[in-house]
Amino acid sequence: MGPGSPYEEYGELCGEDNSPCPDPNTFWEERRVVGPQLPHERELIDGKGQRGRDVNKFLRFANPLETSVDLPPDTEHYDLVVVFGETIVPESFEASLNRSDITDRFTVAPGGTAVVKLPLEPGRNKVVLSIDGERDDGRIATDTDQITFVVK
Repeated sequence: MGPGSPYEEYGELCGEDNSPCPDPNTFWEERRVVGPQLPHERELIDGKGQRGRDVNKFLRFANPLETSVDLPPDTEHYDLVVVFGETIVPESFEASLNRSDITDRFTVAPGGTAVVKLPLEPGRNKVVLSIDGERDDGRIATDTDQITFVVK
């Protein structure tokens, strides 16, 4: 590198292996987004059972990515991540954990995401979520999904 180079102080060879210094005029930068991601960019599952093209999209899940999850015996909590569809009716949302109402733990908004720390007990823990939304044809339908957590 010649006079005025940002590497001038290092001499012509600046790498530990005496490789030539890179030319600062030929640098490029590569960036990767590792998170957080927008809901439409991340992997989501739905609970199945309803119309896949619209109703199943009222409630989707970023965590877990299966409707049945086996967990280690010392598990006390699980972070459930629910992604709500754009056409939901927020006031229709209901949620239960082992038949106890947990609706008020969720912040529900069209296109929003709710992260809820679920308290789990040893054995089977069943979460049931339900919400109404507008289908593609303008009619209102209900998406009901169930996720089972088994603390072994």
